[in-house]
Amino acid sequence: MTTWDGEVYIFDVKINPDLMYDGGLMRLLQSVDLIKVLHDCSVDSANLSGQFGVKLQNIYDTQLAYSVIIEGRGLPPRRLSLPALCDKYKIARYTPSRELQRLLNDDPNVWARRPLTRDMLNTAAADALPLVPALYIDLNSSLPEDKWEWFCHLCEQNSLSLLPCKKYAKRRPKTGLAPHELPVYTLADWQEKNMRESCPEQHKL
Repeated sequence: MTTWDGEVYIFDVKINPDLMYDGGLMRLLQSVDLIKVLHDCSVDSANLSGQFGVKLQNIYDTQLAYSVIIEGRGLPPRRLSLPALCDKYKIARYTPSRELQRLLNDDPNVWARRPLTRDMLNTAAADALPLVPALYIDLNSSLPEDKWEWFCHLCEQNSLSLLPCKKYAKRRPKTGLAPHELPVYTLADWQEKNMRESCPEQHKL
């Protein structure tokens, strides 16, 4: 977690899960008054919800912000990785050692290892430092005002995209939707709701 003035804080909730509840992290993450700047919030949202019951609120997704910006310029929307986005905006990032890069590629549970090495801490910080204030300022200054509502909707949908779909789970409690099906399913629900709200009263089902 990074602050506007560049301070980085790492909370090891694997070692001390009470930090999430007694330490106030859950209250911070669920606050509607504080903007949470993330890059592709879907995985973070799913992990926080699944492990701690946290529902992220007031999300600013930098991956989606860039996609909306270029779409507003008449270009096809694109979802860049964080390193690619940093390169686009000339923001330097920490490069992990070759050994850690190999572990990141080969071991999906590398972040469960303890103790965290200095290289791991620097790499984790590198995922947060570019977001605030650099990327947030650059992207927010270019985000068209008439696209803001659509951008907020995309952020909300992305935060839910890897979560179990409760509506579907009632019908198929054993399986539920596959992760790649969820964005389509939730978008269909959103479109149906909008159509119902925009129809004259006599045409509503």
